[in-house]
Amino acid sequence: MRDRIAAGLSDSAIADEFGVSRSTAHRLRSQMGKRRNEAAGHRVISTRLTDREIAGLDRLVASGAGKSRGAVLRKLVRHAGVLFEPRPDEGAFLAEADRHLSRLGGNLNQIAAALSASMRKIGRAEPSAEQVRAMHQAADEVAEIRRVLVAMLRHSQVRAESLEARLTRTGDVSEVGDA
Repeated sequence: MRDRIAAGLSDSAIADEFGVSRSTAHRLRSQMGKRRNEAAGHRVISTRLTDREIAGLDRLVASGAGKSRGAVLRKLVRHAGVLFEPRPDEGAFLAEADRHLSRLGGNLNQIAAALSASMRKIGRAEPSAEQVRAMHQAADEVAEIRRVLVAMLRHSQVRAESLEARLTRTGDVSEVGDA
């Protein structure tokens, strides 16, 4: 059926050939997305919302954020990625933080292994001054990375609040990336 859909056959022709209903062929076509020579491919998704979430969505529709629930949701989906995409400097920081935390984890594992060997050998863990210094330095570095991550999270929250304000105030999310 997928090959026939890709070849451009109609839902009726596919249904006749495979002995299924037209809606079955149409559903499969929807799941596959864009057809050949079709301007825009659409897929249907479904999700569950609480009464509170639906009420919030309806408030956005009533405020003019979109003509329907679907229109508002499509706007939100199109622009939501902008909210959580790190800026170039944040992306570089996250990549470096990931590498740095991996190195710290390796260093701490080596210290833990040495202390474990000390426990087996002499019955107590006696970290060297260098090991204690390395653990304190690692704690300081983790605290600094945490501080920057918290600032990045706050920035994302501000951008999300800006999107919400724009949606409820004007119904326009065209400048979300500038928030």
